[in-house]
Amino acid sequence: MDMKALTRSYFSLCLIVFSVTSIQSEKYEVSKNVEVRGFIEDIINSTLTKIIASIPDPIRIPFIGDDFGNSTYANNSLISGKFNVSNLGIYGLSTTEVSAISFNLFTQSLNLTLKFSDISTHFKYWTDLVLLELVPLYGSGTNTITMEELQLFIHAKATLGQNLGLSISNVSVILNLGDLLFDINGLIDDGIFSALVDIVLNDNVQEFVNGHQEFITRVFSPIVQAVLNYLLHPNSLYYQSSLYEYREKIKML
Repeated sequence: MDMKALTRSYFSLCLIVFSVTSIQSEKYEVSKNVEVRGFIEDIINSTLTKIIASIPDPIRIPFIGDDFGNSTYANNSLISGKFNVSNLGIYGLSTTEVSAISFNLFTQSLNLTLKFSDISTHFKYWTDLVLLELVPLYGSGTNTITMEELQLFIHAKATLGQNLGLSISNVSVILNLGDLLFDINGLIDDGIFSALVDIVLNDNVQEFVNGHQEFITRVFSPIVQAVLNYLLHPNSLYYQSSLYEYREKIKML
């Protein structure tokens, strides 16, 4: 047996040995003080934990804007006009927990649960839009969106490649959204109208998200897949291009 064949055999044996501890249970809890049982889980948990620990709080984005009248949105009858968001601050992402993770080596099945608690977003905005070529939506103000709890359940296929290492595919995402509170100000320059919009959003967004999982899965699964692969391989041009592709798709939603 040559050295390459011996190396492959040894690596395969190691995978089988390691898998014994990872397939006994499909689910288990992970915390800062609990040792991850399988080496695949250890890779993913360690990577995500380091990323979460490095997240600044708050995350600040100076400016986001778009023009729905440009060529990118040609023939778009849903929305037209311009908007921008400034001084965007996202608070609480550093408290994200990897609350559960499991991997079955034989089926290459990965289950991952992320828990987000007390996430809030503060931003200023300006908008001059027309919806459905009929309804004006203009105004400016300072808004706050508070999300008390969100759980992200991820099911995927995880494979070990010779060149790219661990990669994620066939991602399916389910969201479980807790209380979501909107504090909207300045729409059509009318405080009463803004308060009515608050009521409508507070009463319906959570129910819509939790009740339309098929839509959520279809929209967010490929985006989450691109983000996870980029986080596992931040220096890979392949995954950088995949993330950029879905970032462009987000702009089209």
